[in-house]
Amino acid sequence: MTMATQSQSEDYQTLQLALQDSLGVVVGEEGRDLIEGKLQALMMRERLSKLTELATALRKESPSSIRSDVLEAITTHNTQWFGYPEINRLLGDYILPSLLEQQKTEARIWLVGCGQGQSAYSLAMVIDEYKQLLGSEIAIEIVATDSSAEVIANARAGIYEATDVNGITSTWQQKYMEEVDGGWKVSDNIQHMLQFKTIDLLNDVADLGHFDVIISPDVLMYFASSLKSTLLDDYATLLDPSGILVLNNNEPVLPYCDRFELVEHEAGQFYRQTG
Repeated sequence: MTMATQSQSEDYQTLQLALQDSLGVVVGEEGRDLIEGKLQALMMRERLSKLTELATALRKESPSSIRSDVLEAITTHNTQWFGYPEINRLLGDYILPSLLEQQKTEARIWLVGCGQGQSAYSLAMVIDEYKQLLGSEIAIEIVATDSSAEVIANARAGIYEATDVNGITSTWQQKYMEEVDGGWKVSDNIQHMLQFKTIDLLNDVADLGHFDVIISPDVLMYFASSLKSTLLDDYATLLDPSGILVLNNNEPVLPYCDRFELVEHEAGQFYRQTG
């Protein structure tokens, strides 16, 4: 290893420690190139030339905004339309019928980490389709959150370039979107199902209210074990009794929180709040 390579490795290790200490985020050596690539634009904007300078900025009390900017830069958000087919299937084949069996007239769903809005609008479209199929008038509110105010503002607008709507069938595009200025805007009836909010997952969730369902894919994977436990405990507190938590199948819950039970249903896997 050359002196320059060793220095770069030490810089990255310094950043790893700062990420864990300041944000509770754990990144491994195997993801170094990816993480550095994601942080490049942010470092240029903040005029930081080395990872150690970014680490120092993270440890300072201010500017606090750099912490949310770093978290937004390194976490992965699914920008595909209908990018979680397993979750969509679980929603239609189990969750919605279950809510109807309980004779609910309204329900609330929290989507954690909505990114630019594609996953949130996809979820609303899927729900609308299933409601029509089931002949249901249940009113469902989706609260979609992310850590970046800029990202949430873009998501709330619901306007996408023509190249950004790949993945939507022409039938659904005509039904749920309208063409504007060469791009596409999500229809008002779908937008009215959604409430977009900027939150800090580790500090701001108490005011969100209670939910019947929390959908949180690709979120836990970034946090240290202690913060996984904290976040899962918050989820359990915000869920109504026997509420449902949906994660990706590779995100275990039970080692970190004992307030859920794993449910293996033919429609898919999820966790049920137990208290």
